[in-house]
Amino acid sequence: MPHRAFHTNSVQRAKVTWLPRLGASHTYLVTTLSKSMLFGLTMLGWATCVLAASVLVANVAQARTWTDASGRFAVQGDLVAHSADHAVIKRENGKLLSITIADLSNDDREYLKSKENINAMRAAADRQQVWHFRGGYQAVGRLEYYGRKEVVVARKRGRVYINDRPLDNLLETQQAIIRRIVAHEGATTIDSNLDIEKWLASKKYQPQTFLCEGVILVLENGDEVGVPFFLFSDTDRELLEPGWQRWLKAKEDAKAREQESFMLQAQAQAYELQKQQTRAAQATQQIAMLQLGLLATASGALWEVELLPAAGNFGYPLVVVVPGGNSAIATQTAMQRNPGYVAGITRRASL
Repeated sequence: MPHRAFHTNSVQRAKVTWLPRLGASHTYLVTTLSKSMLFGLTMLGWATCVLAASVLVANVAQARTWTDASGRFAVQGDLVAHSADHAVIKRENGKLLSITIADLSNDDREYLKSKENINAMRAAADRQQVWHFRGGYQAVGRLEYYGRKEVVVARKRGRVYINDRPLDNLLETQQAIIRRIVAHEGATTIDSNLDIEKWLASKKYQPQTFLCEGVILVLENGDEVGVPFFLFSDTDRELLEPGWQRWLKAKEDAKAREQESFMLQAQAQAYELQKQQTRAAQATQQIAMLQLGLLATASGALWEVELLPAAGNFGYPLVVVVPGGNSAIATQTAMQRNPGYVAGITRRASL
C-alpha cells in the first residue's frame, strides 16, 4: 500500500455549508444561523449580523493585575487560558505571556480556582474558531492538539471511503479538506468527490494512505480531522507552525507535548478574540514564557528583557525579569542565562 507523509499545521454549535463566493469561481464556508439570527439578517442586512456575531464572542475575561509571589513584579492583562501549571495573559500591549502558576501570588492562585474564573474559562474553551485556508476557504472548529492522523482513501462497494466511512457521509468541511489533500498529494485537480473516484481509478483502486502530521481540528459534530499546514493561509500558518516544531522536538516527553497542546489552544483562543476585535486576520504574537528567577532575594532595579529564539532554535520567546544597574547589564545577564537567544526590547519592570 502506498504510504506518504506530509505535515499539517475550542458558544454555540454551528452548521457549516460550502457556498459559492459572489464574483469568484471558488467556494467558502458559512455558518447556518438560528432562526432569530436569520430574521435579523433579513431585516438588518449582513453588516448587522456580523456585528451581532462579534458581540457573542466578546472576551469574557476581566483585566487584572497579576503579581508574583515575591510581590516585586506585576503585569496587567486579561487571562486567556490556564492549565494546571501555566496561565496565559494577554497584556495591554496585546502580547501574550505565559506565567508559571507556582510563581503567582496566593490571591492570583485563588482567583484561578474560583467559580467565576472556571465558568469564564469553560465558555472561552468552547468558543468556535474560524480558520482561513488558501484560495478563500474557511473552516469552523476548535484546534485541540498537535498529533498524527492516518487518512486512508479507498473504494468499497461502489463508493469512496475515508477511514471506513463513506466520503459523502462526512461533513462538507471534512470532504473539502480531503479533496484538497488528494489534489496536493496527487498533483492533480480535484474539484468534486467524483474527481477523487477518478483519481482512485488511475491508481487501479488501490487504497491510498496518507499520514497527517500537525494540527487536529475538532469539528461541530466532534469529529477530529488532521489539517495540513499547506491548507492554511500564510497568516494562520505562521501562527501554528512554531508549536509543531516544539512538539516534534518533545518526542516521547508526554508532559512537554501536553504543554504544547495547551499552548496551541490558548494561542488559538487569543487569535480568535483578536480577529473579532479587529475584524481582520492579523498575525498575533507567539506566547512568550516569563522567567522570574529569584526575585525575593534580588536587589536594585528590575528589568524585563525580551529574548527571541536564534535561527534553528524552536524554543519559546522569553521575557526574563532580572535585576541590573542598567538595561545593558540586565540584557547581558538574561542572555547569559539563556544561550541560543538574541536580545529584543529591554524595559524597566513595573510593580
